[in-house]
Amino acid sequence: METLLEILKYTLPGLIVLLTTYIILKSFLESETKKQVNKLKQSNTKTLIPLKMQAYERFVLFLERILPENLILRVSRPEYTALQMKMAMIKGIREEFEHNMSQQLYISDSTWQKIKEAKDEMIHLVNTSGGDLDDRARGTELATDVLQVATSKKPVHINEAILILKNEFNELF
Repeated sequence: METLLEILKYTLPGLIVLLTTYIILKSFLESETKKQVNKLKQSNTKTLIPLKMQAYERFVLFLERILPENLILRVSRPEYTALQMKMAMIKGIREEFEHNMSQQLYISDSTWQKIKEAKDEMIHLVNTSGGDLDDRARGTELATDVLQVATSKKPVHINEAILILKNEFNELF
């Protein structure tokens, strides 16, 4: 019994020191890991915020560019027939959309859906305008008809999408 007490007298303080060292090292390592994770998050945030801001800017620009009056000014050529004008307008909308498609990563799904609806609405407006025009009619006649239809129907999805983008942007920043 005496030898057991002698053994405990020497091993018990060693075990206490070992346990204390383990607890201190564990908490220190957890603390350092948390600091590193926070630094990484801050670094990512500094990179991500400008990308998100740029996405909102690019989508507003896209929506402004596909408004009928802006689209017509950008793609119109005096020599275009109505069919050429229609194809140029649809091509312009699709190219703008495809150019900005990767930016959907930075916006909400509902906002992305509204942007797609705005694009589809404009393509539909261009396709349905000038229905009674001959394909060889002048492009300016189609442009006039597109503007008249747009004025009477007001492209709702474009304005809604711009408003949603602005609201979502203001909530985030």
